[in-house]
Amino acid sequence: MARITMKNITVMALFFPLTATTAENRFEFHATDNLDPVFLEQCKAFRNALDNGNLETIKSFTDPDFYAHPGLTTALRKLVQGYRKEVGKPGYQQTSFSLAKLANPDRAHVRILYEFDAGKGHGNSGCTFKRIKGKSWGIMPGS
Repeated sequence: MARITMKNITVMALFFPLTATTAENRFEFHATDNLDPVFLEQCKAFRNALDNGNLETIKSFTDPDFYAHPGLTTALRKLVQGYRKEVGKPGYQQTSFSLAKLANPDRAHVRILYEFDAGKGHGNSGCTFKRIKGKSWGIMPGS
């Protein structure tokens, strides 16, 4: 996933507890532990929004306190741009989509392995999540 510098607003800082009403609430969801299958669903929803360039859905993953920030739309567009650069590589093909077993119980990661250039290149992408409190979790795009 694309990383956005502080100058362009660190996307990770935008993604903390959400009580938004835009699109469907996709943040501060509940999971039993860091291997709950809900992370796969959340990651698919986020990547589908990136695929479609749906800024409203992507925005629904963010803390509503940042909605009025003048750089939010630019940061989200850059996130989409970075994602498109990754999946737009010649011959991009996803080879694996799975939950990673992490030692840190407050983090979860969906690992997406891919290859491109007829298997000459490969990468590891995906979605990282952070426990907010109790059983509440949120996505950390850009991580």
